[in-house]
Amino acid sequence: MRNILVYLTSILGFNAYSFDIQTNKKEIIYSAFDFDFSNAFRFAKLAKKHTYSLVNSNNFFVIGILINQNQLILLVPNFTIFNYLEKDLNLLFILSRLKLLCQLIYEIFSNEIAPKEDVYIGGIQSTKKHFHSMN
Repeated sequence: MRNILVYLTSILGFNAYSFDIQTNKKEIIYSAFDFDFSNAFRFAKLAKKHTYSLVNSNNFFVIGILINQNQLILLVPNFTIFNYLEKDLNLLFILSRLKLLCQLIYEIFSNEIAPKEDVYIGGIQSTKKHFHSMN
C-alpha cells in the first residue's frame, strides 16, 4: 500500500507524510521536492478533526486524510504562492478531484470503503505578527 502512495505522489509531484497523532511524529513516505515541514503538527491538529481536509497556510497548503484515530496522511503539493501561476492548471485539476483523491488514499491505507464525507477547507493563521508602516 505504501508503494502505491509513493507512485501516486511521484506522478502528482507531492510530498507524502504519515503522521502519528498520539506521538505527534511524522514520517516521510515520499519526498518529491525539498520542503521544511517541521510544523506538521499544526496542520495535523486541524486535519485530525475531519476525514478529509485541505488546510491552507501562508505559502502552501496540505491535504489531510484521517485513516484512523492515530494515523493521518498528509500530502503537500508543490504549489506555493511563488509558483502558482506556472502550475495553476495542475492545481485546478487536482482540486476538482480532491475528494476522489482523498477517498482513494483512504481505501489504500485502511482497506475499507472510504466515507463519502465532504472535504473540510480551512486555514492556519501565521504565528508571526505583521506590521505595516504608515509612511
